[in-house]
Amino acid sequence: MVRSTLLLCGWLAVLPVPSSTARPIPGGPADSIGVILAQVSPDSIEASIRTLQGFGTRLWSSSNRDSIASWILSRFAASGVTDVLIDEFLYTGTWQLNVIATIPGTSVPSQEIVFGAHTDSYTGTPTVAPGADDNASGVAAVLEIARVIIASGYRPACTLRFVGFGAEEVGLYGSRDYAAKARNADRPIIAMFNFDMIGYRNPATVDPEFEIIWYENARFLATLDSAMALMYTPLVPVKDQTSYNRSDSFPFYLNNYPPVFLHDGGASRAYHTVFDIIDSLDMSYAADITRVGLASALTLDLQVRDGPAPGDPLPAVFSLEQNYPNPFNPGTRIPYRVSQASNVTVRVYDMLGREVATLADGWHAQGSYSVAWNAGAHAAGVYFCRMQWAGGSATRRMVLLR
Repeated sequence: MVRSTLLLCGWLAVLPVPSSTARPIPGGPADSIGVILAQVSPDSIEASIRTLQGFGTRLWSSSNRDSIASWILSRFAASGVTDVLIDEFLYTGTWQLNVIATIPGTSVPSQEIVFGAHTDSYTGTPTVAPGADDNASGVAAVLEIARVIIASGYRPACTLRFVGFGAEEVGLYGSRDYAAKARNADRPIIAMFNFDMIGYRNPATVDPEFEIIWYENARFLATLDSAMALMYTPLVPVKDQTSYNRSDSFPFYLNNYPPVFLHDGGASRAYHTVFDIIDSLDMSYAADITRVGLASALTLDLQVRDGPAPGDPLPAVFSLEQNYPNPFNPGTRIPYRVSQASNVTVRVYDMLGREVATLADGWHAQGSYSVAWNAGAHAAGVYFCRMQWAGGSATRRMVLLR
């Protein structure tokens, strides 16, 4: 995290932990996203942090910055990402480096989701700046997400970019350069997930709290991250704005892109000292924060994925299409298809698995249908629409904004 004395106080809200007696969420932790999240490895994250710590220092002005960038590039390539490059930018007469890896989108490649973390570290002793939490942990998360996406065989609808930003500690210069270039090229970035210090779990807290630092133009991402944390991890999300301008998500906000900043919940005394080493970090905790960002990104990607052509009066299969618009406030429409005459139900559940609406329940002839849902009486968050028919079911996520 960048050194700064500028702090803005924001509101703090802790979301409730779901009851252990709550009914399983339709399409929840056992769904396709849960299967992908299970591949996030604490051991893999630890290996990346150890290597980055092993460089001794990652100060922006150190002579080893080329070696650090080359190693990060090699890890993306080893994971199977074929489009990897190093982009240079000038800072105080030195060429600084952003490492950028890209997994191209399939059906909607023009829309982009960015995962980012800064590669540099800082202490008052330039030759010793291990930066295990700040910010080897964030870089390890970005590397791990790229590895898992490739290893799982997931083919994203949107283009996914993974970026290691240089020179963050002296003023967010790598992310400033990247976000400005994206804006000048008018690239449609629909979400930016920033990982900065995700490995230190405060031993003074009973619950595994972590911070979601939110921005006015991206409240929906904070809501989505909160829901994903409660659904897929034991983490307790805490929304905050205190450090909103102190990490690489801030330049994206300044360029009118929607970002969110994931941060560990503890105030580590090793921050910006020679004692910021891996021995003080919790790898399972870091893996869970990594899962939160990945789950949110996958949810967004699935929402923009192109579906079958609408309007087919004789569908070949039963299917539940993605609602539109999505995210929505407060009304949305949900298309679905019935391949043969059957009794069909379409119901909506909240993230605790409680049924909140029945939109269809009865005999359907073969054909294409559409139902509307007005969620004006419900709180913002993630909801699940589930269609059931004789012999099968399908579930879609829906995001209600306020």
